Amino acid sequence: MRFFMLLALSCSLSFADILDLNSFKADFVQTVTDEKHQVLTYKGSVVDLKPQYALWKYKEPVEKNVYIQKRRVTIVEPELEQVIVRKINQDFNIFTLIKNATKIDTNSYLAKLDETEIVLEFKDEKLTSLSYKDKFDNDVKVVFSNQQHNLALPDETFTPLYSSEYDLIQE
Repeated sequence: MRFFMLLALSCSLSFADILDLNSFKADFVQTVTDEKHQVLTYKGSVVDLKPQYALWKYKEPVEKNVYIQKRRVTIVEPELEQVIVRKINQDFNIFTLIKNATKIDTNSYLAKLDETEIVLEFKDEKLTSLSYKDKFDNDVKVVFSNQQHNLALPDETFTPLYSSEYDLIQE
């Protein structure tokens, strides 16, 4: 899924400072362009806590909250009144993924997640965007703004919140 790759890549700041990061927070705009050049645009915010916790809050065009906790992803979709829980086959450490990316030019780095190549763009030692081709051959680009790091984030931030009335789907 499109958001799955995003969950694995939400981070900012220079490669030199990556080991000093404990958390990351930013707004994002995600565009998904298909082979017919039709574009879907999503907007929201992301919060990550080292090493393996994240919350992607999609606000537009529909509300959706995607929580990652070690080897589990929980997707809360209030408009559909449903929650989807999936297991992840591998541990994610997004900070290490970015740290291990290789430089391809002045401001660009290449990272790999499984078989997917992700281009990371930096400016002024901050991650400004990432792009990749998803499994449906769509071009996906995520542009970050208002990046903050090393914030004190309570663990409760990453606990999925939803009504007990929602349908629960476990995959």
